[in-house]
Amino acid sequence: DRGVAQNIRFVFLADANVETGAGHVRRCLTIAQELKNKKIETIFIGDIQIQWLLVELSFHEIKYEKNFVARKNDILIVDLYTFNNKQKKFLSQPLNKIIQIIDSESEIIEADLYIHPGPNSKLANNKKLNGKKYFGGTNYLLTRNFHTDHRIEKLIHSSEVLVLAGGTDYKNFASSIYPVLNSLRLKNIKFHLMVKDISDFSDLEENFSAHKIGIGLENLVGKVDTVLTAAGTSSWDFIANSKVTGVALAIDNQSDNFNFQVSNGHAVSIGEFQQNVGWVFNVDNIKNLLTDSRARNKILSLNQSTIDLNGPKRLIQEMFDSINIEISK
Repeated sequence: DRGVAQNIRFVFLADANVETGAGHVRRCLTIAQELKNKKIETIFIGDIQIQWLLVELSFHEIKYEKNFVARKNDILIVDLYTFNNKQKKFLSQPLNKIIQIIDSESEIIEADLYIHPGPNSKLANNKKLNGKKYFGGTNYLLTRNFHTDHRIEKLIHSSEVLVLAGGTDYKNFASSIYPVLNSLRLKNIKFHLMVKDISDFSDLEENFSAHKIGIGLENLVGKVDTVLTAAGTSSWDFIANSKVTGVALAIDNQSDNFNFQVSNGHAVSIGEFQQNVGWVFNVDNIKNLLTDSRARNKILSLNQSTIDLNGPKRLIQEMFDSINIEISK
C-alpha cells in the first residue's frame, strides 16, 4: 500500500565537524528543504558542530541521537562514511525505510534505496547494494539554488571571484592560494576569500577581502562570476548556478567529482593538495580561467546546457515512487 507523505517523518543522520566537513549535512539539507516545501516533517540528528551550518538548519528540528526516539513511520536518510557501534545500534530501531547516500568512500549498509549525488557510475554495480534501487549521476546532483542569474549570456573576463573550500576551508585552501592570486596582479578583479578567522587576513591587497566561512555566502555567490574551490559537494552548487569554476583536489574522496568535472569540461583543474608538500597550484590554468573569454564562455555554455538545479526535486519524486509514498493533495 502507498503511504501518504504527510503521515511520515524524514530523519537525517549526518555529521558536520572540522574532521568530516559540512558536505554530508549540506547535501541532506537540499533534500530536507524540498520536503519542507511539501510540508513534510523533517528532523536532523547527528554530530553537527559547524556553527554557520546550524544557522542554516534553524528551519529544521535538530536533535542528538541520545534524545531521539524513532517512530514506526520514520524514513531515515543516512549520510555517513563509517558507522560506530552506537550508530549501528541506532539503525536497528523500528524504521519504515532506510535510504543511504553513498559515494566511493562509504561503508555501505543494508538499506531500501541508495543515492549517489555524483558522477561515479561504477557504484551502481556494487554487489553490496543487493540489487536495491539506486539513483546516481548528474541528474541527481543535490545542488543548492543560490537564486542568482542562471542565464548569463556572455563573459569577457572575471570581475569578482569567490575563493573557498567547503565549509571548513579545508587544508587552509584560501590562505594558501592567496599569494598565487596576488602574484597575478589582476587588479581589475576583486577576490573574496572565505576563511576560518578573518583576523588573520587584516593586511590584504586592496582588491582582496576576507569573509568568515558561511556568513553571507548566498549574497557573495550572487555577486561573483567565478569560483575557485575544492572539488567537494559544494563545487556542483557553483557549476549549477552558472559560475565559471576552477576546482582543486583536496582529498581522495573528492576524486570522482574532480576527475569528472575536469575531464568533461565542467570545471578547470587549478591544483591539488599533496601529502608532505601541501597545496600545488596550476598558475597558468588559474590565470586563463580568470582572463580567457573563449575558455570561460565554453565552460559556461556547456554547464548551462547539461547541469541544472532540479536534482533534489527529481530525486524526491522518483524516491517517493520507488518506496511507495505519495503526496496527499
